[in-house]
Amino acid sequence: MKLRGADGSELRLSIQGYEFPQIKHNHHDSNWLVITIGSKTPRGSWEATTSALMTSEAAELARWFHEVAVGGDFERVQEFLEHCLRFEYVDKGRNFIHLRIGFGQEFTPPWASGNQVDAEENAVDYMVSAADLKQASKSLRAELRRFPTRA
Repeated sequence: MKLRGADGSELRLSIQGYEFPQIKHNHHDSNWLVITIGSKTPRGSWEATTSALMTSEAAELARWFHEVAVGGDFERVQEFLEHCLRFEYVDKGRNFIHLRIGFGQEFTPPWASGNQVDAEENAVDYMVSAADLKQASKSLRAELRRFPTRA
């Protein structure tokens, strides 16, 4: 899944696999996903990989992208059990949707100080089109078909 900002910024998010592929019958442990993010911003670029989302959270994020894109029903902030990622709807302009995406813990950007590990403290603004958000939703859902909810 990829989001491209109007200023050339970029966010890539991909599912690498289950954190515990051998555990298939424990709802909690069976459904943790290892996620790789890559981000390019005016402040710099970085990439990181960690177990960050459960299958249900990734599905909810895909739904959120779609609902934001179409102006549907969505919560302004999308947060997860692990505090590695945070998505916030800020505003909608004429040609863009303003998202603030926070990166915490293992996804903390390299310029953050050592004590700034919370996703809300390390936020990057992305101005994206509705079409890009719809495509991100579709792409994330396609990735999730390879990693369905287990147990």
